Amino acid sequence: MMQPTGRRESILVTVLAEHYGLHVDDLEFLPLGADLDSSVYAASSVGKRYFVKLRSRRFTPITVLLPAWMAEHGITQVIVPLKTKGGAAWVEADGLRVIVYPFLEGRDGFKRPLEAADWQALGQVLRLIHELALPETLRQVMRQETFGLEWCAVLRNIMADNDDLSTDGAMLLKPLLHSRQETIHRLIHHAEVLAQRIEPQGLAFVPCHSDIHPGNVFFPFSGGLRVVDWDEPILAPRERDLMYIGSGIGPAIHPAEKEEEWFFAGYGRIPLHSEVLCYYRYYRIVEDIALYCQQILSDTANMEEKNLAVHYLASNFNPRGTIENADRAVRQAGIRL
Repeated sequence: MMQPTGRRESILVTVLAEHYGLHVDDLEFLPLGADLDSSVYAASSVGKRYFVKLRSRRFTPITVLLPAWMAEHGITQVIVPLKTKGGAAWVEADGLRVIVYPFLEGRDGFKRPLEAADWQALGQVLRLIHELALPETLRQVMRQETFGLEWCAVLRNIMADNDDLSTDGAMLLKPLLHSRQETIHRLIHHAEVLAQRIEPQGLAFVPCHSDIHPGNVFFPFSGGLRVVDWDEPILAPRERDLMYIGSGIGPAIHPAEKEEEWFFAGYGRIPLHSEVLCYYRYYRIVEDIALYCQQILSDTANMEEKNLAVHYLASNFNPRGTIENADRAVRQAGIRL
């Protein structure tokens, strides 16, 4: 996440006053999320709170346009941005994009783990989203899956270069990468092999959230679950989202097999492309490891952030973690790699 700078908060207060008519009484930085290009705040104005998100890069209008369109077409399990006084869904100021939402009190799926009924409800919502017939105006501005392998190259380069670095971050990273190097190279290899086997022309591309882990499932204290953080929706095979179910991302409260059973009771049982799903699982692990390595090696991250990134990186290797569940999916599908 982007850390407070003072100047950024001053810009935010000005934007809220000029464009939203909100005169801020209190602005609280919220240390949420792992996205290095975002930060979030709780802003109070005349006794009412607002959830404010700042994006510095990688912003596309579909981030706000898609949830608004879904809400208009019956998908109530999203949170729609508030409009400015001029009717816009966001504001650009000094290289930042400011998006304002109503503030809902509640907890996400990391802090309030999903139980059987929650997994079923999530399955029902995700099936509705995957079945949406989007207008061409939205489809044209959405990313489309290419089954890329860019993060494999990034991680391979990090593995090759880390021995030559002597920064504090490199000292934190070296023992972990050395002890897990065989597994990491196996992950890269599996993602690359599976990507080569995929034939996109035979797949149906549907609207996908692309990051539907428990941290992006929000439970308001009043009302049903919401699917949040639509930063990077994509047109892709539905396995792009379904790979998160039973993946090991989030609290391992229940066996992955039970999460899958409960989810598909709501989503409905359909044939899945196993090699596509397994590609997504391995490639997501490769991407996450590469991103955590970059944060640990960064000149801008502080030691607290670097230590936290080490913790998250290492958690992939835990029992019932992401790697174990990706391997389990390969074995169950009888895929040879």
